[in-house]
Amino acid sequence: MNNSDFWWLVGCYLGDGWVTGSKVSFAVNVTESYYLERLQDITERYLGRSSNVLRTRDNVVEYTINSEELSEFLVFNFRKYAEGKNIPEWVKYLPEEHKIQLIHGYLASDGCITTHTKG
Repeated sequence: MNNSDFWWLVGCYLGDGWVTGSKVSFAVNVTESYYLERLQDITERYLGRSSNVLRTRDNVVEYTINSEELSEFLVFNFRKYAEGKNIPEWVKYLPEEHKIQLIHGYLASDGCITTHTKG
């Protein structure tokens, strides 16, 4: 996909997502419902999927998209598991707005910004 919302979703996948077969899942904190709503909106508008699995465990909502095309794209380009995920070289040649949204999606999920003790 060639839009900023898609790249935000990819950033969320890099931070808090995983693939099982043709299912792409995201873990979203229950207090951050606006991220869940954005994932749902992107899924409906760009992937044509309106019914997806929502499962709540403790303080996490697990949001799952059934899409073979999306799961294959994510696994092929970004890998599957937390320790094996990476960002391929070609991503740095995307339009700047797409790269910014990828980072925003990552920060919305798992990422954080800190100040190092050495500056």
